[in-house]
Amino acid sequence: MELHARTKKVRTWSTIETIAIKAGKDVIEIDSHKGRLVLNGKEVEPAQIDSFTVVKTIVKSFPNLGKVLLYDFLFDAEKRLEVTVNTRTQMIYVSLSGNYPHTEGILGSSYNPGLFARDGTNMLIKDVNMFVESWQVRDDDTQLFNQSRIPQYPSKCMYGIKEVKRASRTRHLKEIHRTTVEEANAACTIHPSKPLKLFCIDDVLNTGDIDTTKDSFYG
Repeated sequence: MELHARTKKVRTWSTIETIAIKAGKDVIEIDSHKGRLVLNGKEVEPAQIDSFTVVKTIVKSFPNLGKVLLYDFLFDAEKRLEVTVNTRTQMIYVSLSGNYPHTEGILGSSYNPGLFARDGTNMLIKDVNMFVESWQVRDDDTQLFNQSRIPQYPSKCMYGIKEVKRASRTRHLKEIHRTTVEEANAACTIHPSKPLKLFCIDDVLNTGDIDTTKDSFYG
């Protein structure tokens, strides 16, 4: 199984635009705009095929703003993949569980957060652009998405560190609603660990989405 993700810049932050999953001979794409499921290049409804069974559930609806969808992929009795799509914030969360003899990728613990490069090196105290560059799509990577998109290595995907730090205290998803520092602090009190609580507060302020606090990343 392989999984690739694409991000899309929205002013000073990014959303997860689309993910692509290769399972056996099949390639699945799911977008965060409408939560559409595309199987081998064709939009489909959840079904059972040779490689897996997938069930789609509407977890939550936001009137006129979007919804939270859950795609539950079952490959066999010991392998499961859950994909949660929030079309309101245009984010996608992936949870993998079961008997997998070998895995690689961004597999850090939420209680020991860091920025892990492709080779597993923790890049937390290094230049963030070195981390970003390590994960860029390369010509020798498996091409999972139906359509290619730039930038692709060796083109640089650079992160404007100074600009983002300057703007981080005021950025919001204003199209949805504004969230105050007090509201973010109150919502994140359910997470006692100091680093994760700070991440939680920052995420709520950046997105304006209180539901962010429920993400399993924060524990």
